[in-house]
Amino acid sequence: MKSSSCLFAAMLCSVIAISVTKADCGDPPSIPNATNNGTATSPYQQDTTIRYDCELGYNPVGTSRFYTCSGTTWTDGNFRCEQIYCSHVETPENGRLENTPTYEVGTVIQFACNEGHAMSGQNKMLCRIDGEWLPSTPPTCTARDCGEFGSIQDADLFQDNSYIERNHYGSVVQVTCLDGTTLIGPSQVRCQANGEWGLRPTCEDVQCPPYPNTNSPCISELQTFGVYLFINCKEDVSTHFGPNAAECISGQWDTTEMGCLCDCIIPEFNYSPITFTTLNSHGNLAHATALEWTCHTGRSKI
Repeated sequence: MKSSSCLFAAMLCSVIAISVTKADCGDPPSIPNATNNGTATSPYQQDTTIRYDCELGYNPVGTSRFYTCSGTTWTDGNFRCEQIYCSHVETPENGRLENTPTYEVGTVIQFACNEGHAMSGQNKMLCRIDGEWLPSTPPTCTARDCGEFGSIQDADLFQDNSYIERNHYGSVVQVTCLDGTTLIGPSQVRCQANGEWGLRPTCEDVQCPPYPNTNSPCISELQTFGVYLFINCKEDVSTHFGPNAAECISGQWDTTEMGCLCDCIIPEFNYSPITFTTLNSHGNLAHATALEWTCHTGRSKI
Protein backbone atom coordinates (compact mmCIF):
# COMPACT_ATOMS: atom_id res chain seq x y z
CA MET A 1 0.00 0.00 0.00
CA LYS A 2 2.79 2.31 0.80
CA SER A 3 4.43 1.89 -2.57
CA SER A 4 1.15 2.42 -4.38
CA SER A 5 0.53 5.67 -2.53
CA CYS A 6 3.95 6.93 -3.43
CA LEU A 7 3.43 6.08 -7.11
CA PHE A 8 0.09 7.98 -7.26
CA ALA A 9 1.64 10.98 -5.60
CA ALA A 10 4.46 11.03 -8.10
CA MET A 11 2.04 10.91 -11.02
CA LEU A 12 -0.03 13.74 -9.59
CA CYS A 13 3.04 15.90 -9.16
CA SER A 14 4.02 15.24 -12.77
CA VAL A 15 0.58 16.32 -14.06
CA ILE A 16 0.71 19.48 -11.98
CA ALA A 17 4.18 20.26 -13.32
CA ILE A 18 3.02 19.83 -16.90
CA SER A 19 -0.03 22.05 -16.30
CA VAL A 20 2.21 24.74 -14.89
CA THR A 21 4.65 24.78 -17.82
CA LYS A 22 1.96 24.74 -20.56
CA ALA A 23 0.67 28.23 -21.54
CA ASP A 24 -1.81 29.69 -24.08
CA CYS A 25 -2.30 33.20 -25.55
CA GLY A 26 -5.52 35.00 -25.95
CA ASP A 27 -6.57 36.89 -29.11
CA PRO A 28 -3.69 38.67 -30.88
CA PRO A 29 -3.55 42.44 -30.42
CA SER A 30 -5.82 44.56 -32.57
CA ILE A 31 -3.76 47.01 -34.63
CA PRO A 32 -5.67 49.86 -36.33
CA ASN A 33 -5.83 49.66 -40.11
CA ALA A 34 -4.18 46.21 -40.12
CA THR A 35 -5.30 42.62 -40.57
CA ASN A 36 -3.63 39.36 -39.48
CA ASN A 37 -3.67 35.80 -40.78
CA GLY A 38 -4.77 34.28 -37.52
CA THR A 39 -7.60 31.85 -38.24
CA ALA A 40 -8.08 29.97 -34.99
CA THR A 41 -10.01 31.19 -32.02
CA SER A 42 -8.25 31.74 -28.74
CA PRO A 43 -6.52 30.33 -26.91
CA TYR A 44 -3.51 30.18 -29.22
CA GLN A 45 -0.88 27.59 -28.42
CA GLN A 46 2.70 28.30 -27.46
CA ASP A 47 4.94 29.41 -30.42
CA THR A 48 1.99 30.19 -32.69
CA THR A 49 3.08 32.93 -35.11
CA ILE A 50 0.77 35.29 -37.00
CA ARG A 51 1.51 37.92 -39.64
CA TYR A 52 0.11 41.45 -39.83
CA ASP A 53 -0.50 43.35 -43.05
CA CYS A 54 -1.64 46.94 -43.49
CA GLU A 55 -4.81 47.78 -45.31
CA LEU A 56 -4.64 49.61 -48.62
CA GLY A 57 -3.56 53.19 -48.17
CA TYR A 58 -1.33 52.46 -45.15
CA ASN A 59 2.38 51.73 -44.80
CA PRO A 60 3.83 49.18 -42.29
CA VAL A 61 6.02 50.66 -39.55
CA GLY A 62 7.77 48.85 -36.69
CA THR A 63 10.45 46.24 -35.96
CA SER A 64 8.46 43.20 -37.15
CA ARG A 65 5.12 42.33 -38.67
CA PHE A 66 5.28 38.83 -37.09
CA TYR A 67 3.88 38.26 -33.56
CA THR A 68 4.54 34.95 -31.68
CA CYS A 69 2.69 33.50 -28.74
CA SER A 70 5.24 33.26 -25.92
CA GLY A 71 3.85 32.05 -22.65
CA THR A 72 0.64 33.90 -22.27
CA THR A 73 1.58 36.99 -24.24
CA TRP A 74 2.30 37.95 -27.82
CA THR A 75 5.76 39.23 -28.68
CA ASP A 76 5.57 42.94 -29.44
CA GLY A 77 6.97 44.00 -32.80
CA ASN A 78 5.79 47.56 -32.26
CA PHE A 79 3.94 47.15 -35.54
CA ARG A 80 1.59 49.88 -36.74
CA CYS A 81 0.11 51.17 -39.99
CA GLU A 82 0.57 54.81 -41.00
CA GLN A 83 -1.69 56.39 -43.57
CA ILE A 84 -0.14 57.09 -46.96
CA TYR A 85 -0.44 60.59 -48.44
CA CYS A 86 0.59 61.82 -51.85
CA SER A 87 2.67 64.98 -52.16
CA HIS A 88 1.09 68.42 -52.51
CA VAL A 89 0.27 69.42 -56.11
CA GLU A 90 0.56 73.03 -57.22
CA THR A 91 -2.33 74.58 -59.11
CA PRO A 92 -1.34 75.19 -62.75
CA GLU A 93 -0.75 78.77 -63.76
CA ASN A 94 -3.89 80.11 -65.45
CA GLY A 95 -5.74 77.05 -64.11
CA ARG A 96 -7.69 75.92 -61.05
CA LEU A 97 -8.74 72.87 -59.03
CA GLU A 98 -12.31 71.71 -59.58
CA ASN A 99 -12.46 69.85 -56.24
CA THR A 100 -10.82 69.79 -52.78
CA PRO A 101 -8.45 66.81 -52.64
CA THR A 102 -7.45 65.14 -49.32
CA TYR A 103 -4.19 63.72 -50.74
CA GLU A 104 -5.04 60.31 -49.30
CA VAL A 105 -4.64 57.14 -51.35
CA GLY A 106 -7.44 56.99 -53.89
CA THR A 107 -8.10 60.73 -53.92
CA VAL A 108 -8.48 62.36 -57.33
CA ILE A 109 -7.56 65.91 -58.26
CA GLN A 110 -9.54 67.40 -61.11
CA PHE A 111 -8.14 70.40 -63.01
CA ALA A 112 -9.65 73.03 -65.29
CA CYS A 113 -8.10 75.90 -67.21
CA ASN A 114 -9.23 79.49 -66.92
CA GLU A 115 -11.19 81.09 -69.73
CA GLY A 116 -9.20 81.52 -72.90
CA HIS A 117 -6.63 78.86 -72.02
CA ALA A 118 -6.17 75.36 -73.41
CA MET A 119 -5.08 72.34 -71.37
CA SER A 120 -2.05 70.24 -72.21
CA GLY A 121 -1.99 66.93 -70.32
CA GLN A 122 -4.65 65.01 -68.40
CA ASN A 123 -7.31 66.82 -66.41
CA LYS A 124 -7.18 64.34 -63.49
CA MET A 125 -4.49 62.90 -61.17
CA LEU A 126 -4.95 59.80 -58.96
CA CYS A 127 -3.10 59.22 -55.68
CA ARG A 128 -1.89 55.59 -55.96
CA ILE A 129 -1.46 53.12 -53.08
CA ASP A 130 2.31 53.69 -53.18
CA GLY A 131 1.86 57.41 -52.53
CA GLU A 132 2.70 58.44 -56.09
CA TRP A 133 0.55 60.43 -58.45
CA LEU A 134 -0.76 59.06 -61.72
CA PRO A 135 0.12 60.82 -63.96
CA SER A 136 3.17 62.17 -62.16
CA THR A 137 2.74 65.82 -63.18
CA PRO A 138 -0.27 68.13 -63.41
CA PRO A 139 -1.43 69.60 -66.74
CA THR A 140 -0.46 73.02 -68.03
CA CYS A 141 -2.78 75.81 -69.21
CA THR A 142 -1.68 77.89 -72.19
CA ALA A 143 -3.38 80.99 -73.54
CA ARG A 144 -5.16 80.30 -76.81
CA ASP A 145 -3.48 81.76 -79.88
CA CYS A 146 -5.69 83.50 -82.45
CA GLY A 147 -2.91 83.59 -85.04
CA GLU A 148 -1.77 86.60 -87.03
CA PHE A 149 -4.46 89.23 -87.39
CA GLY A 150 -3.46 90.14 -90.93
CA SER A 151 -4.26 93.48 -92.53
CA ILE A 152 -7.31 95.62 -93.25
CA GLN A 153 -7.42 97.63 -96.45
CA ASP A 154 -7.03 101.39 -95.93
CA ALA A 155 -6.34 100.96 -92.21
CA ASP A 156 -3.45 101.31 -89.78
CA LEU A 157 -3.28 98.57 -87.10
CA PHE A 158 -1.68 98.69 -83.66
CA GLN A 159 -1.32 95.82 -81.20
CA ASP A 160 0.04 96.46 -77.69
CA ASN A 161 2.17 93.51 -76.55
CA SER A 162 3.31 95.03 -73.26
CA TYR A 163 1.20 92.76 -71.04
CA ILE A 164 -0.13 89.98 -73.28
CA GLU A 165 1.86 87.90 -75.74
CA ARG A 166 1.15 88.77 -79.34
CA ASN A 167 -2.05 87.24 -80.79
CA HIS A 168 -2.85 85.40 -77.54
CA TYR A 169 -6.17 85.47 -75.70
CA GLY A 170 -6.95 89.00 -74.56
CA SER A 171 -4.78 90.66 -77.21
CA VAL A 172 -6.38 93.75 -78.78
CA VAL A 173 -5.81 95.19 -82.25
CA GLN A 174 -6.61 98.89 -82.63
CA VAL A 175 -7.94 99.80 -86.09
CA THR A 176 -7.61 103.34 -87.49
CA CYS A 177 -8.93 104.10 -90.97
CA LEU A 178 -6.91 106.24 -93.34
CA ASP A 179 -8.08 109.67 -94.42
CA GLY A 180 -10.85 109.52 -96.96
CA THR A 181 -12.36 106.37 -95.46
CA THR A 182 -14.70 105.73 -92.59
CA LEU A 183 -14.75 102.85 -90.09
CA ILE A 184 -17.54 100.29 -90.43
CA GLY A 185 -17.56 98.09 -87.32
CA PRO A 186 -15.61 98.13 -84.03
CA SER A 187 -12.39 100.10 -83.67
CA GLN A 188 -10.91 97.38 -81.43
CA VAL A 189 -10.77 93.66 -82.22
CA ARG A 190 -10.02 91.21 -79.38
CA CYS A 191 -8.61 87.68 -79.42
CA GLN A 192 -11.49 85.72 -77.90
CA ALA A 193 -11.62 82.75 -75.52
CA ASN A 194 -12.31 80.33 -78.40
CA GLY A 195 -9.04 81.25 -80.09
CA GLU A 196 -10.62 83.36 -82.82
CA TRP A 197 -10.50 87.10 -83.50
CA GLY A 198 -13.66 89.08 -82.99
CA LEU A 199 -15.60 90.89 -85.71
CA ARG A 200 -13.23 92.58 -88.17
CA PRO A 201 -14.20 96.09 -89.28
CA THR A 202 -13.70 97.58 -92.73
CA CYS A 203 -12.64 101.01 -93.92
CA GLU A 204 -15.02 102.26 -96.60
CA ASP A 205 -14.67 105.27 -98.85
CA VAL A 206 -16.46 108.24 -97.38
CA GLN A 207 -19.80 108.66 -99.12
CA CYS A 208 -21.68 111.82 -98.24
CA PRO A 209 -24.52 113.29 -100.32
CA PRO A 210 -23.69 116.15 -102.71
CA TYR A 211 -22.99 119.32 -100.78
CA PRO A 212 -25.90 121.81 -101.11
CA ASN A 213 -25.68 125.16 -102.85
CA THR A 214 -22.60 124.34 -104.90
CA ASN A 215 -24.17 125.37 -108.22
CA SER A 216 -23.60 129.03 -107.53
CA PRO A 217 -21.78 130.85 -110.36
CA CYS A 218 -19.74 132.59 -107.68
CA ILE A 219 -17.90 129.37 -106.73
CA SER A 220 -14.43 128.96 -108.18
CA GLU A 221 -13.89 125.27 -107.27
CA LEU A 222 -14.63 122.51 -104.76
CA GLN A 223 -11.69 120.76 -103.14
CA THR A 224 -11.71 117.55 -101.11
CA PHE A 225 -8.95 116.31 -98.80
CA GLY A 226 -9.91 112.98 -97.28
CA VAL A 227 -13.18 113.55 -95.46
CA TYR A 228 -13.00 117.35 -95.73
CA LEU A 229 -14.62 119.58 -98.34
CA PHE A 230 -13.43 123.11 -99.11
CA ILE A 231 -15.26 125.69 -101.24
CA ASN A 232 -13.22 128.36 -103.02
CA CYS A 233 -15.11 131.45 -104.04
CA LYS A 234 -14.36 133.67 -107.04
CA GLU A 235 -12.44 136.40 -105.33
CA ASP A 236 -13.51 139.28 -107.56
CA VAL A 237 -17.23 138.65 -107.59
CA SER A 238 -18.20 136.71 -104.42
CA THR A 239 -17.80 136.39 -100.64
CA HIS A 240 -17.19 133.20 -98.62
CA PHE A 241 -19.55 132.54 -95.72
CA GLY A 242 -19.82 129.85 -93.03
CA PRO A 243 -17.00 127.62 -91.75
CA ASN A 244 -13.80 127.07 -93.70
CA ALA A 245 -14.50 123.36 -94.31
CA ALA A 246 -17.15 120.67 -93.90
CA GLU A 247 -16.36 117.15 -92.65
CA CYS A 248 -18.07 113.98 -93.84
CA ILE A 249 -18.85 111.89 -90.75
CA SER A 250 -20.57 108.53 -91.11
CA GLY A 251 -22.11 109.57 -94.40
CA GLN A 252 -23.35 112.98 -93.23
CA TRP A 253 -21.84 116.47 -93.46
CA ASP A 254 -21.16 118.04 -90.10
CA THR A 255 -22.29 121.40 -91.46
CA THR A 256 -24.15 122.68 -94.50
CA GLU A 257 -23.66 126.36 -93.65
CA MET A 258 -20.73 126.91 -96.02
CA GLY A 259 -20.93 128.60 -99.42
CA CYS A 260 -20.28 131.61 -101.65
CA LEU A 261 -22.49 134.66 -101.95
CA CYS A 262 -22.26 136.69 -105.14
CA ASP A 263 -21.39 140.36 -104.87
CA CYS A 264 -23.57 143.03 -106.42
CA ILE A 265 -21.91 144.71 -109.40
CA ILE A 266 -22.47 148.43 -109.66
CA PRO A 267 -23.63 149.41 -113.18
CA GLU A 268 -21.20 151.52 -115.16
CA PHE A 269 -22.28 155.13 -115.59
CA ASN A 270 -20.98 158.52 -114.58
CA TYR A 271 -20.40 158.52 -110.80
CA SER A 272 -18.06 161.44 -110.82
CA PRO A 273 -20.02 163.50 -108.25
CA ILE A 274 -20.32 160.47 -105.93
CA THR A 275 -17.94 158.39 -103.83
CA PHE A 276 -19.17 154.90 -102.81
CA THR A 277 -17.98 154.04 -99.31
CA THR A 278 -19.07 150.38 -98.89
CA LEU A 279 -17.64 148.75 -102.00
CA ASN A 280 -15.00 146.08 -101.63
CA SER A 281 -11.55 146.09 -103.16
CA HIS A 282 -12.95 144.75 -106.42
CA GLY A 283 -15.42 147.61 -106.71
CA ASN A 284 -18.40 145.38 -105.91
CA LEU A 285 -20.95 145.48 -103.13
CA ALA A 286 -20.76 142.41 -100.90
CA HIS A 287 -23.93 140.39 -100.37
CA ALA A 288 -26.25 141.75 -97.64
CA THR A 289 -24.23 144.97 -97.49
CA ALA A 290 -25.98 148.34 -97.77
CA LEU A 291 -24.75 150.62 -100.51
CA GLU A 292 -23.53 153.88 -99.01
CA TRP A 293 -21.99 156.92 -100.66
CA THR A 294 -21.01 160.52 -100.12
CA CYS A 295 -21.32 163.51 -102.44
CA HIS A 296 -18.32 165.45 -103.55
CA THR A 297 -17.71 168.90 -102.16
CA GLY A 298 -20.40 171.36 -103.18
CA ARG A 299 -22.87 168.60 -103.79
CA SER A 300 -25.68 167.21 -101.63
CA LYS A 301 -27.75 164.03 -101.64
CA ILE A 302 -31.17 164.27 -103.19
